[in-house]
Amino acid sequence: MGNDRYMLDNLVFARVKQLNAGAKTLVNMDPKRHKLVDIAIREIAEGKIDIDRIDERN
Repeated sequence: MGNDRYMLDNLVFARVKQLNAGAKTLVNMDPKRHKLVDIAIREIAEGKIDIDRIDERN
Protein backbone atom coordinates (compact mmCIF):
# COMPACT_ATOMS: atom_id res chain seq x y z
CA MET A 1 0.00 0.00 0.00
CA GLY A 2 2.98 2.31 0.08
CA ASN A 3 3.33 5.26 2.41
CA ASP A 4 -0.04 6.85 1.67
CA ARG A 5 -1.99 6.43 4.89
CA TYR A 6 -5.25 7.05 3.09
CA MET A 7 -4.65 4.71 0.14
CA LEU A 8 -6.79 1.92 1.59
CA ASP A 9 -9.63 4.36 2.28
CA ASN A 10 -9.41 5.69 -1.26
CA LEU A 11 -9.31 2.19 -2.72
CA VAL A 12 -12.36 1.08 -0.73
CA PHE A 13 -14.25 4.26 -1.66
CA ALA A 14 -13.46 3.84 -5.37
CA ARG A 15 -14.57 0.20 -5.33
CA VAL A 16 -17.79 1.03 -3.47
CA LYS A 17 -18.55 3.61 -6.16
CA GLN A 18 -18.07 0.93 -8.82
CA LEU A 19 -20.27 -1.55 -6.98
CA ASN A 20 -22.92 1.11 -6.46
CA ALA A 21 -22.86 1.82 -10.20
CA GLY A 22 -23.58 -1.84 -10.94
CA ALA A 23 -20.18 -3.55 -11.09
CA LYS A 24 -20.33 -7.26 -10.32
CA THR A 25 -18.81 -8.44 -7.08
CA LEU A 26 -15.60 -10.47 -7.30
CA VAL A 27 -16.35 -12.43 -4.15
CA ASN A 28 -19.25 -14.65 -3.19
CA MET A 29 -21.19 -12.02 -1.23
CA ASP A 30 -24.72 -10.88 -2.04
CA PRO A 31 -24.95 -7.06 -2.22
CA LYS A 32 -28.52 -7.32 -0.96
CA ARG A 33 -27.34 -8.98 2.24
CA HIS A 34 -23.96 -7.30 2.80
CA LYS A 35 -22.83 -3.69 2.86
CA LEU A 36 -20.90 -2.59 -0.20
CA VAL A 37 -18.04 -1.47 2.05
CA ASP A 38 -17.76 -5.00 3.45
CA ILE A 39 -17.73 -6.46 -0.05
CA ALA A 40 -15.05 -4.02 -1.20
CA ILE A 41 -12.87 -4.78 1.82
CA ARG A 42 -13.23 -8.54 1.24
CA GLU A 43 -12.29 -8.12 -2.44
CA ILE A 44 -9.18 -6.16 -1.46
CA ALA A 45 -8.25 -8.61 1.31
CA GLU A 46 -8.50 -11.53 -1.12
CA GLY A 47 -6.29 -9.71 -3.63
CA LYS A 48 -8.99 -9.41 -6.26
CA ILE A 49 -8.89 -5.62 -6.28
CA ASP A 50 -5.85 -3.38 -6.10
CA ILE A 51 -5.03 0.19 -7.08
CA ASP A 52 -4.06 -0.80 -10.63
CA ARG A 53 -7.34 -2.61 -11.22
CA ILE A 54 -9.35 0.34 -9.89
CA ASP A 55 -7.47 2.69 -12.24
CA GLU A 56 -8.27 0.41 -15.21
CA ARG A 57 -11.98 0.52 -14.46
CA ASN A 58 -12.26 4.29 -13.97
